[in-house]
Amino acid sequence: MRRLLCTAAVEKPLDEFVGKVKKPRAPNKAKVREQLREMVLSSDFASATASHLVALYEWCHEQVYGAKPSELDAGDAWKMATFAAARLAKDEFGGEFQRAIEFVRWTWQREKAREHARRTGRNDSVGRIGWRLQFVTRHLVTDYRIDMARKR
Repeated sequence: MRRLLCTAAVEKPLDEFVGKVKKPRAPNKAKVREQLREMVLSSDFASATASHLVALYEWCHEQVYGAKPSELDAGDAWKMATFAAARLAKDEFGGEFQRAIEFVRWTWQREKAREHARRTGRNDSVGRIGWRLQFVTRHLVTDYRIDMARKR
């Protein structure tokens, strides 16, 4: 039988041989939320990133529905939502996060009116906007574009 590794490599611990693998750090959600708060207060979103889009979604969800979207705290959901937000910004808004922010703003302006109608009994629809509907599916993007075209 052929030996694939030299004796020296086998005798050294693997970490010494290949180096330690660094675990990816979890996003600092508290820091991103604070940065978003400052952006909202100043109306300056020039430095927005995909994480800020997720934090904006989370904040709008809580403001409109009165409940935090707890699914973002489960496992890697925040990372997945951030990846989806980055892809949405890239694919649908030319990588311009400020344009993606306008889309999120539009989404929640519309949803706020719909939620008000639900609470006053004028709309009996159920459901809510989850992060996947906001960032993964493109239904809302199409609605946004139709609404923008109507306003021209």
